[in-house]
Amino acid sequence: MASAQQPAQQSFDQMLKSASKGRDPDAVRKAATEFVSTAFIRPVLSQLRESPLRPSSGPFAENTGEKRFGPLLDERIADNVTKAAKFPLINTIVDRVTRAWKDNHVAA
Repeated sequence: MASAQQPAQQSFDQMLKSASKGRDPDAVRKAATEFVSTAFIRPVLSQLRESPLRPSSGPFAENTGEKRFGPLLDERIADNVTKAAKFPLINTIVDRVTRAWKDNHVAA
């Protein structure tokens, strides 16, 4: 469990260093997936949610629950999208890190 001083989520760099210590490709894939989700998918979903084309009144207007929990939904959707889709960027990150292990450019 995370202490009060440590954030609940690790940064991409921290996750990558942790995976490199154990030379665990699955941990690298997890870190890369979270990075792509956070850096690319969530901002797009956030922009869609804040679109000026979204109605401000009527049955499709944003309600209090959507305002409060929308970012959490965006986070969950982004995570599911990156896990379900085959993003070439994720594979590239994993390939480069594991290649660096083989070339001994990343310390174990």
